[in-house]
Amino acid sequence: MSKLVVLKIREGNFEQGFPITLQIGEESTDEIGRLSYLPIAELSGRLPANLDLQILCQQWQSTYRQIGLSLRLSAPKQQITNVSVTQDCQEAAQAFLKLFNQWMRSEGVRAIREKWLEQLQPQDKIRIILQVENAELQHFPWHLWELVERYPQAELALSAPTFERIDRLPSTGLKARILAILGNSEGINVNADRALLEQLPDTEICFLVEPDRQTLNDKLWNYSWDILFFAGHSSSETKQAAGEIQLNLTDSLTIPQLKYALRNAVEQGLQFAIFNSCDGLGLARDLAELHIPQVVVMREPVPDAVAQHFLRYFLTDFAQGNSFYLAVRSAREKLQGIEEQFPCATWLPVIYQNPTECPPTWHQLTGQLTSADLPTSNPSHLQNNPDTRIKQLLRRAVRMGAVSLCVAAAVVGIRSIGLLQSVELFAFDHLLRLRPSEPMDGRLLIVTIDDAERQRYGADLPDLGRISLSDHFLNELLQKLTAAQPRLIGLDLYRDFSVDTSENDLVNQFRQNNQIIGVCKARFAGGDSIAPPPDLSVDRVGFSDFVHDADGILRRHLLLMTPELVDPNSPCTTPYAFSVQIASRYLQSTNVAVNLSPISLPQFGAVSIQQLQPTSGSYWNADTLGTQILLNYRMGELAPKVSLTQVLTGLVNPEAIKDRIVLIGVTASETDDFWQTPIESQMPGVIAQAHMISQILSAVLDNRPLFWVWLDWIEWLWIATWAVGGGYIAVLVQSPVRLVGAISLMGSILVLIGWGAMIQSGWIPLVPAAIALVMSSGIVTVWHLRLNRTAKA
Repeated sequence: MSKLVVLKIREGNFEQGFPITLQIGEESTDEIGRLSYLPIAELSGRLPANLDLQILCQQWQSTYRQIGLSLRLSAPKQQITNVSVTQDCQEAAQAFLKLFNQWMRSEGVRAIREKWLEQLQPQDKIRIILQVENAELQHFPWHLWELVERYPQAELALSAPTFERIDRLPSTGLKARILAILGNSEGINVNADRALLEQLPDTEICFLVEPDRQTLNDKLWNYSWDILFFAGHSSSETKQAAGEIQLNLTDSLTIPQLKYALRNAVEQGLQFAIFNSCDGLGLARDLAELHIPQVVVMREPVPDAVAQHFLRYFLTDFAQGNSFYLAVRSAREKLQGIEEQFPCATWLPVIYQNPTECPPTWHQLTGQLTSADLPTSNPSHLQNNPDTRIKQLLRRAVRMGAVSLCVAAAVVGIRSIGLLQSVELFAFDHLLRLRPSEPMDGRLLIVTIDDAERQRYGADLPDLGRISLSDHFLNELLQKLTAAQPRLIGLDLYRDFSVDTSENDLVNQFRQNNQIIGVCKARFAGGDSIAPPPDLSVDRVGFSDFVHDADGILRRHLLLMTPELVDPNSPCTTPYAFSVQIASRYLQSTNVAVNLSPISLPQFGAVSIQQLQPTSGSYWNADTLGTQILLNYRMGELAPKVSLTQVLTGLVNPEAIKDRIVLIGVTASETDDFWQTPIESQMPGVIAQAHMISQILSAVLDNRPLFWVWLDWIEWLWIATWAVGGGYIAVLVQSPVRLVGAISLMGSILVLIGWGAMIQSGWIPLVPAAIALVMSSGIVTVWHLRLNRTAKA
């Protein structure tokens, strides 16, 4: 609800004075958008005769036009601004303004002034319409009347003394349709105006560059427009005192010459016109006779730079949701910043209003009504009641919150039954690959066995895909390694067969060398198992089983399991993974307490596996075999590698082996011990084991975090937060283009947060939050569009 103040000065002159009438009322729009006005006060007064005021106005106009700026009045002549003339203009303006305000405080208007102050509050939104017949009074700086200036949300518009409402077709598009005429631009830059218009959101703009009269006439007849815009040279100094615009270098045009086309444009929905050109009051008066709802013109000749600044300020404020009147006021006041160079710039812009019309908002022009734009048929106290407005805002917030929370609940429900698992894992893999590289783990050394070495040093085994070393070369390898004093030797080779009787040294290595850790397999393809080396004690054996996800990608680190539950007849009976056996022995050698009791979860120093195991999300329930944690792969090169041949031929420096964990495994292509991982499409099993060992050691010794996730309720709150955020953005940003941009920005922020968490080894619900954000904003937007259509209907 806003206040409407109408000042009527319909007759009189400066020799005899002017009668003046004040009306104050409340305005609203009815259910079909028609303006409704309820007067609450009216009284009359009289402005006294004052010839000096008329003279000062003419003196100011004269000095203003002598400054010599580049104007949009006519094709300019070369002039140089005279500093003394500029100063004369400023002094003339101050003298004129001082006498004007004294005139408006005269005894004959005291009652009007008192009623004004009584009925209007400083916080009121006020439209002031001055219906004035005298052409000279229209040039007065009414906006600088001290009574107007004390109201920060008030703006004044001129109006013709006679007016009529024209039935217009309602706007049905979702974009503001603008017919932009770029007329004769000799000496000025109308392309700056064009660039400003092109930046407007949700618009369809037709530019007519220096058109002829017939082209302009056809455009006005054959299409419907919301806004008519003109930039170029114009004036009101014709013989008939009518407004005239210069279409091009040779053709000029008055408003009456477009009478029928413009009347048709109004009937087809034209809302307002902007003439960003000189001396536009004559244009405005002619347009008022055609009952155009509202026009913005310049009172006097306008410098090119001032016209561009005003247009930028006005369009920015108006498109951001400010009311038409306050957008004009804001743009006008911002021109004060250039008044040192362009005196009286703030005096120039003025609205010419048809009092029967209510100015549109940008959202109304683009078909995106907000609740603030919806018609209000009750002009009474209900709309002005702060409690009522607060209740309305609360209802909107509750509805938006309810929709958003329903979306969040739906996303959580869909996630709980596993429907988002594949996309969540895809996002997890992608973010994992984006992490920066880490230094190599110098505690490890990997001895690889490739295809050629398998042929040269390998043992023939009956099972396809199983590769090992012959007893002779394995014994030689272990002797060379042992001589270099490694901390541990991890033998990631299946040896479920006895050592040849001729290799007693190898038997002694297995039985007596506590540094050697071997592997067995609790379950194999088709349910088979692989026994540990017969000569290796069970406390130095770990299972090599991995647990991959449904998509075949290895993301889990299996630490403990009960083999009897997998296969009661399995020869692999160790409850500990190969990686756990090696890591725990290494930690014990550094005096770190390790608890590997089969009846409790592993404890490595201060690191408790129980605290690190994820507890939420359908992903983790996909396979409940044993104790698992997420495998925190080390990005970049994991550890140094040497070939089997290099070790056997003595090409490896013993210092590269000393005190390290040496892992021996195959990388030959003939084996099936390759795994698809988030960071490599085919990773040899021995490399995966190295990642697992490094994960445990780094967590305990280097404080490198294992993967963590939030508790269920925190994840639910996180998803709900993004759902509510999406709904809130949809309420604030009604423009589809801006909404897409805002959601894209929020999505980018969400991805950055997810990536930042991943760098810190955190897996947060990125995909569910993104889905909640988009769904919530989309549903709230559709909901608002339906409300708007209902309101329009």
